[in-house]
Amino acid sequence: MTKMKCFKTIACMTLALTLCLGMALPVFADSLDKVSIGSPDKDAQAALTKILKVPFGTPIPDSIKFEFVITKVNLDGNTTDMDKMPAIGTKTVAFVTTDTYETENGDTNVYTKESESLFAGAKWPQAGVYRYHVVENQSHTQTPNFDMYHEKIFYAREKYDIEVYVDTHTDGTLYIRYIVAYLIITEEDGEEKEYKVDPTPGEGVEGKYSDMAFLNKYFKYQGGPVDPDPDDPEVPTNPGNGAFYLKKIVEGLSSNQTDLYFPFTITLTRPSIATQDTVYRAYLMRGANLTPQAILPANYAAASVKIDANGRQYIEFTINQSNNSSSLTINLRHDEWLSFPDMPVGARVIVKENAMADYTPSYQLTVNGKGPTIVDSKTPNTDLAFPDPVYLGTGTNRADFINTYKDVTPTGIAVDDLPYIAIGVLAVLALVGYVVIKSRAHHAAKKA
Repeated sequence: MTKMKCFKTIACMTLALTLCLGMALPVFADSLDKVSIGSPDKDAQAALTKILKVPFGTPIPDSIKFEFVITKVNLDGNTTDMDKMPAIGTKTVAFVTTDTYETENGDTNVYTKESESLFAGAKWPQAGVYRYHVVENQSHTQTPNFDMYHEKIFYAREKYDIEVYVDTHTDGTLYIRYIVAYLIITEEDGEEKEYKVDPTPGEGVEGKYSDMAFLNKYFKYQGGPVDPDPDDPEVPTNPGNGAFYLKKIVEGLSSNQTDLYFPFTITLTRPSIATQDTVYRAYLMRGANLTPQAILPANYAAASVKIDANGRQYIEFTINQSNNSSSLTINLRHDEWLSFPDMPVGARVIVKENAMADYTPSYQLTVNGKGPTIVDSKTPNTDLAFPDPVYLGTGTNRADFINTYKDVTPTGIAVDDLPYIAIGVLAVLALVGYVVIKSRAHHAAKKA
């Protein structure tokens, strides 16, 4: 063979080898980062990460579990040979109440757990690229004793495709050489795009977990609805069953317990993970009556009064995506109280009572069943507010604001009474003078 022929042969072989490698590993054209790499001694591994976020103070249900469905997509890009692909089925990640969590943003508890290896025990019939699709089962039926009116789970919307590269070892055995995962994002125009993530267990998220993550949010609601309204399950049938109560009490001699209204500025803040539009309701109650009262103009300043499906009035606090809080001014008189049903554990409440002339404010605060804590301003004509936001707990949450009227000590003589007092005094003096004169006359008669 001439040198020229030898050179051409080598060049052709090099080109052919390059083309083969290019066809075998097209996905790695950028780099081998974010790829799980295996060897004949140890298969490449892939796991998914379950992230469960709950508001501060929210207990998670024991043995709450999440299922992930893994379905076949294609083999070597061909859908006709999918019957050769191993059926992976479902994988489960469960949490228990004793699991530890991290704190995020000061008001969120974050539980994180990784699944078992997704392809452990799978039997591969031949070398090739096996593509699977992974989504979360969107059902609350997986949760034991789930109460659909007091608990809500927002299931993960993430979608992933996984490519498993099965290679042949020199001894003829098959092994997983690479695993690549893609996060499927639907763009605004409806087009789906793939973003490579690292599925390797123990890496990625915080350096501890796979980057193939699914995020869930869990909320536990306090108070109503006890029984759902048939026309509107979100309307509580017992508004008196509240997640938070605010009561007005007026005390003191000569205090006005009839028609004097005390202004309260109430600020409600939803948990930071609750990004959807939120409506909280306040029903006006009076005394021991659990039937909502009519909301009069004297009761509110900037409040929004609505009517629920059962014809009962309530004051609406509306929180939208641009603002996590809502503040309203509501006026209460003696023995009136507000019930806030159907609020999530971890929601925050701040109450400030504005100053009222001649009244000294104080309050008794019970949070999550603990208390009451008594705070007394000891100063009349002053504002009084919670020093910090109150995080609603699973126990009783209530604040009783007590205003005591100033002491009234009778001093001096009323001007209007002076004529009567003068007449009385003159009558007494006349009587005394008469007695004295008669006494002297009697003694004079005896001496004579």
